[in-house]
Amino acid sequence: MPLQSYPTALSPTCLSEKEEAARAAAAAKKAEEEEKLRKATCESLIRNAKELKEAGKYKNALSQLAKARDLGVAEALNQIRDLEKEIKSLKEANNPIKRLTDLFGRILEE
Repeated sequence: MPLQSYPTALSPTCLSEKEEAARAAAAAKKAEEEEKLRKATCESLIRNAKELKEAGKYKNALSQLAKARDLGVAEALNQIRDLEKEIKSLKEANNPIKRLTDLFGRILEE
């Protein structure tokens, strides 16, 4: 009667399953690291945008926020949207043409 063979720790079937599990774990770890890097980059871009906003460099600030939005970090989208709205409002208020138009409008009202 022939002996049945059972997979051992060194059999090709077990190795391929172990290799597959190792590859899956490595892929999950890599994805997690990439997500952390995207979040850190997004936070950095948002900080830069806030600094640029305070310096009155609205166009550059909006550019930083666009890059942050492109990273696709869901947790930061509301913050990005609110900051964009605020910067656009400040940019509009500081537009020299708008200020002149408002000034002439006030003069004409008097």
